[in-house]
Amino acid sequence: RGCSDPLDVAINVPAPVVPTASISTTSDLCYDSVNAATIILDAINGVTPYQYNINGGAFQNSNIFSGLVPGSYVITVRDAYGCTVTLPATTIAPALLANVVITSNLNCTASPDAIISGTISGGVASYTYQVSFNGGTLSAPVSVVGSTFNYAAVSAGTYQFTITDNIGCIYTTNTLVVNPLPILVAPTVVQNNQILCNGDSNASIIVTSSGGLSPYVINVFNTTTG
Repeated sequence: RGCSDPLDVAINVPAPVVPTASISTTSDLCYDSVNAATIILDAINGVTPYQYNINGGAFQNSNIFSGLVPGSYVITVRDAYGCTVTLPATTIAPALLANVVITSNLNCTASPDAIISGTISGGVASYTYQVSFNGGTLSAPVSVVGSTFNYAAVSAGTYQFTITDNIGCIYTTNTLVVNPLPILVAPTVVQNNQILCNGDSNASIIVTSSGGLSPYVINVFNTTTG
């Protein structure tokens, strides 16, 4: 008959809960030319499913953004009700690199150590380095002041450095070879001219040096006259 009896019922509609999000610790923020970098999002609260966009692009269902090159990235997370949260910008730094060279070889001076100099670029400052001698275990980390360092190599052998930046990115250098100090052989002395007459000074000797590192400095001491 079309009869009706209106009934007033109070319906409590809760306020939407805005989602929260963060950069996952499983993200790979260490850019390199082979794997690039990857940002992975963790989202909670709000109403699932979530969608994600990066730098104002189209929203996607996946929480993974891969193939990222160095730059700044702003990510927005949207839940099923359209509520959004935008994260602070995440910066992908240029690839962490380092160059090491032997700038001084072992020698016989008061400071005989070989010196290996390193220059670090890219990554996120500050840096530390560790060294492996002859393929052994890495040394304790040493803090780098700025982006350059000098390492005193006390022994002949191979040296390889592992550089770590402020967010844990790692770069391993090429291996350097510090050669052993050549052994200086006792010189040979041959007299090729004699003094025939008293008072003459025309005698001569030939001194032949070998071993060590040329050029040589030869000092002659006369044990008769001083």
